[in-house]
Amino acid sequence: MVKTFQIIDRGDPKSREIAERYKKSLLKGGLTISQTPDLVISIGGDGTMLKGFRDFYNPSTAFVGLHTGTLGFYADWSKNESELLLKSILQEQPQLEKCPLIKGEFKLQSGEKKEYLAMNEIVIKSKSISTMILDVKINGEKFESFRGDGILISTPSGSTAYSHSLWGSVIHPTIEAMQVIEMASINNSVFRTLNRSLVLPKNQQLMLDFPEHDDDSIIVGIDGKEYPLNKIQAVNISVAEEKINFARYRTFPFWKRVMEKFLKEY
Repeated sequence: MVKTFQIIDRGDPKSREIAERYKKSLLKGGLTISQTPDLVISIGGDGTMLKGFRDFYNPSTAFVGLHTGTLGFYADWSKNESELLLKSILQEQPQLEKCPLIKGEFKLQSGEKKEYLAMNEIVIKSKSISTMILDVKINGEKFESFRGDGILISTPSGSTAYSHSLWGSVIHPTIEAMQVIEMASINNSVFRTLNRSLVLPKNQQLMLDFPEHDDDSIIVGIDGKEYPLNKIQAVNISVAEEKINFARYRTFPFWKRVMEKFLKEY
């Protein structure tokens, strides 16, 4: 049973009202607030859940979402089900659904290394109107020479987000894989790319080498947040050993959610 919790909301009046009500009820029910909680409750949308992941992720923490706006993929519950979710948290032991993350290791020209986990995606793209040049390697072997706007590497959970807008495939969130998508690649006699998305399984590593670029010419985005990394020499990305736990108090209908978001007419 959940003993400790954190609540994160998107800041609008309705989300704040629900968050405050949850906080009072959970404290009254004997739970305590912790910086390393058993459960993080996200009240808002997918962006709220991503912030909760950045602020509170550890391998033993579980996450559950209540969406208070438009349909979100990470939120099992709608705002008119808020009382039912609260009752479930107080009275039930959830099933944990483990979904893969990806890890990005950034090697800078200074020799410094930075590591980040991503729940949705890692985006590496040109900051200016000029194109980005890099070599793409899989398991240490050169796969293609890329010139274009950038590269997006998505988790299965993130395949319905930015990846989908770039014509990536929708992947069930429990499959241990990552998807690599080119952004506006240029194909000519010098730079040749597959010009299709790649799905790489766990234990296969993607390496991006930067033979030339200006210090400030590249943007690194992780789950919608920009990270100021200058003079990048190489990037290694793989399916992480760590996973994220989602607390399921009922069945999570992923393909139904896909249908409702992309196919249903309102």
